[in-house]
Amino acid sequence: MEQRPATSDDVMRKRDLEFLLDCVSNAKCCAVVGLSNMGKSRLLRSLVTQAGANALATKAESAYLFVYIDFNLMLDASEQAFYELVLRSILAELEQRVVDAGLLDEVSQAYAAVTHPVNSFAASLGFVEGMMALSTGLDARLVLLCDEFDEPFETLDDRVFLNLRALRDRYPQAVSYVVATGRRLRTMRQEHGAAEFAELFAHNIRFLHPLERHDAIRFLNELTG
Repeated sequence: MEQRPATSDDVMRKRDLEFLLDCVSNAKCCAVVGLSNMGKSRLLRSLVTQAGANALATKAESAYLFVYIDFNLMLDASEQAFYELVLRSILAELEQRVVDAGLLDEVSQAYAAVTHPVNSFAASLGFVEGMMALSTGLDARLVLLCDEFDEPFETLDDRVFLNLRALRDRYPQAVSYVVATGRRLRTMRQEHGAAEFAELFAHNIRFLHPLERHDAIRFLNELTG
């Protein structure tokens, strides 16, 4: 049987997805907040499916590079591990696209600087340089889908989030963040850098509610399928 092309109707939590798509298409950052096992991860992953891409295509003509990042995969609870996972995830997506070879080389060099730093500042510098190269050289808006973001936000050095905020402020049309957490960021931490970062999401928060009836039935059918 011929497979039917995916559409936006093929994804669960369509209204939640449309909220995220509206934010992304308007170059905004946004946050998804919900209890564990409410479907935050599935919602973020739906942005990188063909259905999500089709839905976005109806809202804007610009190109996007969605990068899903599961922060449970951090090698340890450190700043270096944070930068390593982000750049590793970006490189994995870049390798699936036709991108400028020079840009891919720049990001690869930045990743090497993070994984094998020559001094205490090299990892941070490598990450920033890699992100700047992407912001100026990628022919698409980079959208980082940050899942399981609670622990890194609560534990990492405050400077990490100040750097993320500075990158967003410098390249507002080139970089967007979508984060998924169990609580609002501003209630989790109030230090300067964390507060500056949390401010990016203050007006674009989506609280996940239980599934609507048709989604719940579909989910049960998938489980018993």
